[in-house]
Amino acid sequence: MSTDLATHSAVLSSAKAILADLVRFDTTSRNSNLALIDWVEAYLAQYGVKG
Repeated sequence: MSTDLATHSAVLSSAKAILADLVRFDTTSRNSNLALIDWVEAYLAQYGVKG
């Protein structure tokens, strides 16, 4: 497997995992979205992004 293909595969796998995590959140408008916000904040903090 070439490096480009391996990188693409890793990125795709990571994106699928992130999307799977995100769609698990109940974001019905009558409910709080704080759990989703906390998850995104923690995820971005891993990359040095501060909320």
